[in-house]
Amino acid sequence: MKNIDNTEPIDKNIKESKKKHKNKKKSLKTQNSPILYNISTPCHITASETIEKTYIHDVYSAIAGHFSATRQKPWPIVEKYLLNQPAGSLGLDVGCGNGRYLFLVQNIYLMGIDRCEALLQIANETGEAHLISGDARLLPVRPIFDFAISIAVIHHLTTETHRIDALRQLLNILRPGGTALIFVWALEQPNSRRGWNEYSPQDILVPWISYTKVKSRDKESKDEVVETKIHKRYYHLFRKGELEEYIEKAGGEVIESGYEHDNWWAEMKLRVNKIET
Repeated sequence: MKNIDNTEPIDKNIKESKKKHKNKKKSLKTQNSPILYNISTPCHITASETIEKTYIHDVYSAIAGHFSATRQKPWPIVEKYLLNQPAGSLGLDVGCGNGRYLFLVQNIYLMGIDRCEALLQIANETGEAHLISGDARLLPVRPIFDFAISIAVIHHLTTETHRIDALRQLLNILRPGGTALIFVWALEQPNSRRGWNEYSPQDILVPWISYTKVKSRDKESKDEVVETKIHKRYYHLFRKGELEEYIEKAGGEVIESGYEHDNWWAEMKLRVNKIET
């Protein structure tokens, strides 16, 4: 199998941002000079677990602290969804990361699950959260939840089977009448600096670039920011209608769906098949 790191960028002329970070501490900035590889070929399907480990699990373990610092503000539709849950409702945040949604609404109880131990440790510092270490494709819980959310998680899974498995798991942990909210990165991003559109490749590696501020020996000169490391994260960019198709294949029914800030989102519930009499 060809080494993904050696594949060619889609656009070699994409310029890397060289803006200096204002924070005196170590910081991270994301940049998007995507690298294409063909996930549909058999050799990549058999290596999907390795790809996810190398380009997702290992990366988030390495950048957890800096990633968490950039993920503090709740997304409006997610916040509205949580606020609309009845008081006393029990929910699960699948791929909870640093736990930014766990205590957003005080009259509901939201548990969190994530595969990244480093992010779970950060989430645990935010309060007395009920956290679980686990995988989105094999949730170790019973169907007791009134609602669930999975925000910017499923697009990290490398095959259609993996993505549908994750959606099916979300549906299977819900009580009768329960719903789940999902967000994924969109392929169609007409107003984004990334410049992706319906003709762009769907399976890419997106750099997360780490910077360290180094003090100059010259007292009169300003500190300089130098690039230290580039981590590449795998993304599957969802085309319009693709998330809804996967929900259907997973046995779900779309309640509502839409587009917000370069993301496709959908609220779903378990589809109840009518019995003919």
